[in-house]
Amino acid sequence: MLKPKKIASIVLFATLGAGYFSTFSNLEINFFARNYLILVPVQLGVLIYLFGWRRTSTNAVVETEEN
Repeated sequence: MLKPKKIASIVLFATLGAGYFSTFSNLEINFFARNYLILVPVQLGVLIYLFGWRRTSTNAVVETEEN
């Protein structure tokens, strides 16, 4: 069963994604520029995952061995 906080996050991200998609669907800009700009949130999400979220995870912490 999903927690209310997780449901709220899913709804928020789905709404933001739908808004972002509809905005870029209506823009009349260069085809290649539009395709690049559509992928910007995906790239930012990957960067946040790699550098932010994984560092704060308890599984990513490595205990050092003492000699």
